[in-house]
Amino acid sequence: MPKKPASDYRVKIMTRLPLELRNFLRDQAASNGSSMNSELIRAVRERMEKITAQPTQP
Repeated sequence: MPKKPASDYRVKIMTRLPLELRNFLRDQAASNGSSMNSELIRAVRERMEKITAQPTQP
């Protein structure tokens, strides 16, 4: 049986958000027709890509 790519694995986490961030996340999910989980994943991925794309300082 072939192994799944690392990107196929999911872990469950619990987090606490300030109310205004939770409301923003809810509103973005509603606007985009997606779940709050999907919006949170998108935001973290965007941040990760931004950070990893930056050139390192010599």
